[in-house]
Amino acid sequence: SEDHVEILQRLTKKIVISFDADEAGRHALINSVKELYKKDVNVGVLNLSKKDPGMYLLDKTLHELKNIAERPEDALCYLIDRSALQAKKSVKHR
Repeated sequence: SEDHVEILQRLTKKIVISFDADEAGRHALINSVKELYKKDVNVGVLNLSKKDPGMYLLDKTLHELKNIAERPEDALCYLIDRSALQAKKSVKHR
């Protein structure tokens, strides 16, 4: 929410986010990125290979998660890449 963003913005100018890989998670990610960019916060996204964050840790170690968190993908690049992939899939289905 906007209130959360204001609190986080006071603490840092760089935030790394990750949401579930389902439709609701993608929607939440887009909304979060919009709100964070409005407040001039640098946003990175953890790409967990289509896994939910909780499920990721069932197969991987906390150390592996930390390694990914140290190299987040730029949020805008992430969203552009996902949109391009989605557009390519929808064109194939026509």
